[in-house]
Amino acid sequence: MPIVTLFTSSGPVDQALIDTFEHNKNIQFPRLYKEFISEHDGAIPLTCRYKFIQPEYQILNQACINFLSFKASNLGMDYYQQLLVDWGIDPLIVAFGVNSSGDFICFDYRQAPTLDKPYVVTVLHDDVDSAGKHKIYEVNQNFAEFFYRLEDDRENHEIEQLNQLRRSKNRPELIEWFSKAEIASITLM
Repeated sequence: MPIVTLFTSSGPVDQALIDTFEHNKNIQFPRLYKEFISEHDGAIPLTCRYKFIQPEYQILNQACINFLSFKASNLGMDYYQQLLVDWGIDPLIVAFGVNSSGDFICFDYRQAPTLDKPYVVTVLHDDVDSAGKHKIYEVNQNFAEFFYRLEDDRENHEIEQLNQLRRSKNRPELIEWFSKAEIASITLM
């Protein structure tokens, strides 16, 4: 069961914004992603580290995801999607997150086994092939696998320091989020 510790998010998002984005792009987001993002739009998790392989360099790379917002008018889903298209990236690759290096975490609908189970890929902003096209690396085979494998990026003492900072600014504790569907299936067992 995924438990993701959030540093912050902009809270719930109107489901109509998600539905409109899906309709305009002719895609269907994975259920788990929709459940999570509808409660925590633009989430910045502490449970954020993901890994991917860059085979031509023979390295295992890692980075942390910040989820994009459907609400943000300047730097939200539409902005980043347009940036990918401007780079010549296939419009069936849909950004849903960025990392601190400026790379994109995306759903790849080009070869998705089903419409709601796209691969998760990363598009590196500074890694291009000899033709000048941005390289795309597979991260996971679907969003559930990606989400389950997110790792904490902070040590316990760092999380306590962040909690102290949040308390000093009258902000709530770090939020732990889990999939209600997962809990329901466990409860029924």
